[in-house]
Amino acid sequence: MGLNLYSFLSSVRHPNFHLLFVFDCRSIKRIIFYSLMKPSVNEKGEKELELLSTSQALQIAGRAGRFGTQYESGEVTTFKPEDVSVLKDILAKPVDPIEAAGLHPTADQIELFAYHLPNATLSNLIEIFVSICRVDDSLYFMCNIEDFKFLADTIQHVPLALKTRYTFCCAPISRKQPFVCSMFLKVYSLAK
Repeated sequence: MGLNLYSFLSSVRHPNFHLLFVFDCRSIKRIIFYSLMKPSVNEKGEKELELLSTSQALQIAGRAGRFGTQYESGEVTTFKPEDVSVLKDILAKPVDPIEAAGLHPTADQIELFAYHLPNATLSNLIEIFVSICRVDDSLYFMCNIEDFKFLADTIQHVPLALKTRYTFCCAPISRKQPFVCSMFLKVYSLAK
């Protein structure tokens, strides 16, 4: 059975589930920030709101306008008029320099590992791969894989191809959010 996300979301009723936006971002004229606050989860698993960083705001605003499309230049604004000056301030700040880049094993690398370790779970494959990796730590670091491994363990019982399993585990889901994790498992189970 194929994954029918619309049917799944229509069947879910929860106060934290409000909207889902999916779009093709190659031809967008205008980006409207409804809010400049971003939800996050702190070390204790509590929800917090923080102002978008300059790099986050630039990444979102950069979706407006694309060379070679009908919208060669884009427009960026806010839903609330009082937020326009805040957005201008955010976008005017310099972007923090990147001091090191995070690395994560690719699906192809993990598939190659799986060929040599056919009985290992995805979680085990990731853990073994990361444990033997050596990187120049003045330029790179290995990404935190704990959430990835948690998701991999959560869906291990569902029979799907390794690459599909890997793709699902790349979802930005924190193991500290039980409801989101249970919805992840439900969506994943529909994909089989």
